[in-house]
Amino acid sequence: MLEQAKPLIKRLNSSLELLEHLIDTDNGDTGEPYHWIEPEPCIGPLSTDEGVDQLVKQGIPNRELIVGAICKHYGFLRENLLRNINVCTTEGLYQIINTGHVYYSSQELVHPMSIEIIVEMLEILRNRIADGKVKLLFTNPSKITVPKKTLISINRKMGINLIMHDSSGSDFRAVCFSEESINEAFVDFVESIEDSGLVYNETDSLATLDSIINELHK
Repeated sequence: MLEQAKPLIKRLNSSLELLEHLIDTDNGDTGEPYHWIEPEPCIGPLSTDEGVDQLVKQGIPNRELIVGAICKHYGFLRENLLRNINVCTTEGLYQIINTGHVYYSSQELVHPMSIEIIVEMLEILRNRIADGKVKLLFTNPSKITVPKKTLISINRKMGINLIMHDSSGSDFRAVCFSEESINEAFVDFVESIEDSGLVYNETDSLATLDSIINELHK
């Protein structure tokens, strides 16, 4: 049992270690949806491998490993995203738009995304919503807030993964739960959150996303 046990809390000292940690949690197709609670809409997996290679800066240490790890993790997510719920904030989306960076990427490692790339990803996300592959829900800021440096991934079989990092983007804490009762509680919470009043409903959230995309086209 001790040999099979995993640390509850891990300290990760680089973006590469974070990527390795995420890949370690990718255990194949579980047949269960992945859910995310995070400040920004989840657009990373919508990037192609070629797009990742263009965004990662040349000349950084371990570049090939970093590009490979990002592509492997994003590829896994693209293959396994089904019926997933992404709870995020409009503030987080505007953070991407204004900086070109998602919150968990180190600005020392990647170039900022252009507005054109951001719009393209948001339109892909919008199409996934229309096809019923993802449910995007913006938080009601008067009811709930999401810390800027925190990601919670939720999966019934693979468990709960909380990742927090400091402003430098190079010092991470990962807290992992794999206890069935904890997993069930988190899954039940996020799958019923639309009825809680903590978030705007799917129709209003989609209208908000459409409004922001139209704003960026002007």
